[in-house]
Amino acid sequence: MTIASEIQRLQAAKADLKASIEDKGVTVPSVATLDAYSMYVDQISSGGDGSTWTRPSDWLTLPTLTDSDEKVVGLHAIFPESNFCSLKCTGDYTVDWGDGTVENYASGVQAYHQYDYATYDVANATLCSRGYKQAIVTITPQSGRALSAVYLHCKPNQSGLNTPQSGFLDVAIAGADIWDLTIGVQNSGSSMQVVTVHNIEQVKLYSNSITNLSRLFYGCNRLQSVSVFNTSAVTNMSNMFYGCNAIISIPITSASGVTSSTYQSNMYNSCTSLRSISTIGFKYSFSVSGSMLGPTALNTLYTGLATVTGQTITVTNNWGTASDNPAIATAKGWTVTG
Repeated sequence: MTIASEIQRLQAAKADLKASIEDKGVTVPSVATLDAYSMYVDQISSGGDGSTWTRPSDWLTLPTLTDSDEKVVGLHAIFPESNFCSLKCTGDYTVDWGDGTVENYASGVQAYHQYDYATYDVANATLCSRGYKQAIVTITPQSGRALSAVYLHCKPNQSGLNTPQSGFLDVAIAGADIWDLTIGVQNSGSSMQVVTVHNIEQVKLYSNSITNLSRLFYGCNRLQSVSVFNTSAVTNMSNMFYGCNAIISIPITSASGVTSSTYQSNMYNSCTSLRSISTIGFKYSFSVSGSMLGPTALNTLYTGLATVTGQTITVTNNWGTASDNPAIATAKGWTVTG
């Protein structure tokens, strides 16, 4: 069998699988990679087109956080191999890795941990139907300190790793002093390098002081649930949801504090499953091209825009453009493309 024929066989198998999933009422974006298809299979039993995300019943329950808490909690998958976890915070902090190990770190020092699948949870009490065990990672500030920045995308310091995968599945973050936060991937060459984030499905934020959400969920291609959070203080949202091709609905987002078009660019690039989005005060050009927004969703988007001069909203390749009302946006000074 030649390489060309093998590629053709795989492409045909992928097309057949896509058709079978969509026959069950779940839309699979054409750009979806084969390794992401399991996510769409999961949606068949959790609500049709995935418009309502259902947390797996055999995931461990995370502690409930409130706006007054100062804590990060995250459900982390422990696979039979390659169980690395690394993160960094500004502000002296403590990490309870969830396997009996608790460690203190100075502000700005990267934390690193490797789980042992064989010795952790030997009774398999945390083993879920997806084939991995689970641990709850808890980050808290040390006495008299506060968390001001949280980075969950750090590359572990294990030698020989090329592009490691983050094991976080579900994360909740609270802290009145947190101003900077990143969960998604960074560009190659950045100070914390590149990780992939194919596992995380839900994020809840409880902080009103965050100013930088640039690349927050970049490349989180299984992310489906984002809790409503206050973004009125945010000044940089560039690439915030870039590549989140599984997310169906994005909650109300205020961009009133964004100070440049640069800082609002590429927010929704490749959000190919997006069906619902609400905005408040968007005042710089942006695009929702290639999503799945209907006329009602587009009109809601237009309604939340600020009054501007010389800005453009691009809505090309959304099915709702046949019957939406772009006059809502043009009356506020926007040019509607698409």
